[in-house]
Amino acid sequence: MAIGDISKVPPQRAFCLAVWIPVDAAATGSWKGVPIKPFSETITNDACASISYGHVFDF
Repeated sequence: MAIGDISKVPPQRAFCLAVWIPVDAAATGSWKGVPIKPFSETITNDACASISYGHVFDF
């Protein structure tokens, strides 16, 4: 369980094509009223961002 730590969100069970179209994924805010640890990472592409961090970056 991640408990507000995005780096601990389990990945989805899916395949990610390693096509380099980089995206910067970042998140700040709170989870259940508690501030989360700020998160920022450059990821291979938007599909890999969605797959790597569950549905956090699925938009």
